[in-house]
Amino acid sequence: MSLFYQVVEGVANEVEAVLADHGVPVVVRRRNVWVNGDPLPVCIVSPADEERLADMDFTGGTTWVYPVNVNLIYPDDRDNSLSLDAEVYLDVREAIRDQVFFPLLAGVAEVWDVDISATKPFTLPDQKGTASSSGYVFKFKAKQQRRMAP
Repeated sequence: MSLFYQVVEGVANEVEAVLADHGVPVVVRRRNVWVNGDPLPVCIVSPADEERLADMDFTGGTTWVYPVNVNLIYPDDRDNSLSLDAEVYLDVREAIRDQVFFPLLAGVAEVWDVDISATKPFTLPDQKGTASSSGYVFKFKAKQQRRMAP
């Protein structure tokens, strides 16, 4: 199993720990894609981009960055008012941030650091109304040993 997949799965497990009490399913996908017909609310965890080489030394040590997108999609109120649903939405979003923004990732020993950035919110059309999306991109760093010439 690739290290990138382990990181995505580790993030999904952390997010599920937060969302279990709220009945929000977590879906792991290859891309950040919301499919019309997905349940609302839903949280999509996916690679945000390709892994990137951040650093390399002369002994073959490398540092890779693995960006993971966590996207919470929640149904909109028809009048876009601040209601209890909006408060819960913001509370859940903050809880996800606090749970995942941690330098170590459970089950992935190679991960030793993380950076975070918020994604821009956007609105999705749905057959039943609209849904809003917002989330984070977590960039996990991991050290690996590069294969040296024989």
